[in-house]
Amino acid sequence: MPAANSRPTLLLLLGLNAGFIDTAGFLALQGLFTAHVTGNFVTLGASLVFGTSGAVAKLLALPVFCLVVILTRLISSALLRLDRPALKIILGLKVVFLVAGAVLAIRLGPFPDGDAWQAVVTDGSGGCHGDPERRPPNSSRDSAALDIDDGNDDADHDRSR
Repeated sequence: MPAANSRPTLLLLLGLNAGFIDTAGFLALQGLFTAHVTGNFVTLGASLVFGTSGAVAKLLALPVFCLVVILTRLISSALLRLDRPALKIILGLKVVFLVAGAVLAIRLGPFPDGDAWQAVVTDGSGGCHGDPERRPPNSSRDSAALDIDDGNDDADHDRSR
């Protein structure tokens, strides 16, 4: 488990990562929010009204999001049952997916058409792109790493249950 003083750093890094990936994805993938599903419904409406590209990718964003959340939950639950460090492994998988997304973006980009298979695959490869709300399930061992440390560990732990 990470040291208590690393908790705010982890949250800060996850938040910065989500913001960077979302902004870069929005610019590169013709208005597709990679970390915020609700924003995609707003821009989907604009795509349909104005006839711009990206409607298919925006429609796929919700089922891909749901699939990734379910798979992350199943994987982290299995890791916890096996007494493995779920948080470290899930964050390691996140790095692998982010690198895969970066490699695909470099090899297949730029993306003038947001509905092209290259853009959809590049977005889909990132999986949990970096949204700090997508976390492994609460457990006494792993959830503490994501609590903000205010010096009162017992109160924070009790609130998270």
